[in-house]
Amino acid sequence: MPPLATSLLIFACIFGSSVLAMAIGRKLKPHHISTESRDVVKLGIGMVSAMSALILSLIVSSVMSSYNQTERDVQQYAADIANLDASLRDHGPEADSIRATMRQFTQMAIEGAWPTLHAKDNQAGPTVVGHRLTAIGVSISDLSSATAEEQRTKLASLQAFNKVHQDYWKIAVETYSSVNPTLVTILTVWLTLIFVSFGLFAPRNLITYAFLFACSASIACAVYIILDLNAPFEGLMSIRSTPLENALSRLQQP
Repeated sequence: MPPLATSLLIFACIFGSSVLAMAIGRKLKPHHISTESRDVVKLGIGMVSAMSALILSLIVSSVMSSYNQTERDVQQYAADIANLDASLRDHGPEADSIRATMRQFTQMAIEGAWPTLHAKDNQAGPTVVGHRLTAIGVSISDLSSATAEEQRTKLASLQAFNKVHQDYWKIAVETYSSVNPTLVTILTVWLTLIFVSFGLFAPRNLITYAFLFACSASIACAVYIILDLNAPFEGLMSIRSTPLENALSRLQQP
């Protein structure tokens, strides 16, 4: 489910449960909302609130760490592509066809990693892009190495290619979601329970409704940010493709 739809569903669950609890609270008998009953509810909800805060903080920490690592990997990916292009330039005209394939590969990689920025008709699957990258490695292996200088240049190109190959598949893996949907569901249940406790004993007035609405929206926004960061190449806070676009511009230079 998309992050926006998920966050809206969570908002509906939290705010709707609090409003429903306020309606039910009106029909409760006095001994159900006595001071002793309130104390028991407060103690139980306090424990649930602590667990919810802990889980939420762990999810935020994990997602931010993954997002930052992916961003660094993209920058390293672009640097390794530029380094491979520099090594191929040392081969002279013999490597021009490989550099042309590198340009195609880089363009396809950008379109595949940032699908929302490019028309779907131009996107190639990971397998197709991976085969294009493999073909580049084969072409580098076929370069002539008659002299010591050619051997040195070819070895440097192969080493640079291996880094690009590792970067590509590493980033391909990082495009998949790392937040467990079950964990989000459990967290939603806990938050719903907390807001039910708020609604049971809350006074029925405009300020209360507005405050519960604002708090529910804030929590839904927090969940949206987590889920959006969890998809690092999509959404409002997606990682920029600028490093790879700069590398592509370098590849396009004669």
